[in-house]
Amino acid sequence: MSNIDDVLNNPTLRLLKPGEIGMPRWCRESRQLVDWAAQHVITPASEDPTPTTIAIAKGHLSDRYWRLHLSADRTHRKSTDDANHPCLHRAYQEMWQALEDIALTAPVVDLLRTVVVEQPHEEPDRGPTVEEESGIVIGHQEDETEESNEDDEDA
Repeated sequence: MSNIDDVLNNPTLRLLKPGEIGMPRWCRESRQLVDWAAQHVITPASEDPTPTTIAIAKGHLSDRYWRLHLSADRTHRKSTDDANHPCLHRAYQEMWQALEDIALTAPVVDLLRTVVVEQPHEEPDRGPTVEEESGIVIGHQEDETEESNEDDEDA
């Protein structure tokens, strides 16, 4: 999904009310939210529909909605039932629903994980060590002889 028309008219996403055909005629204020959401929230969420991505997208959508809502005049701040045109609140609801639909159609990642069972690792039989084969012991201190004791006393 690369633009808002694809999102709003996608038959697998329930964005429009039953019986409504085509995309609503968004006002300037709601168009800002719809266009921004399509590019920065809906498209990235549909490309990586993990629960974390969806949650982050919803947070950003809510932040943008409230910024626009607080800066809009009274006509554009009405709820969907009171508005006389498709406006901010309806745009917010539809973008939120698009994120919900993406989350519901995404695979459940926890069910897709495979469990890797490691086979026990056995050391190969390497045969006798060098010390065992040659009879030479490496790294052990030799007993002192009388000669070395005499050298120490002379010093």
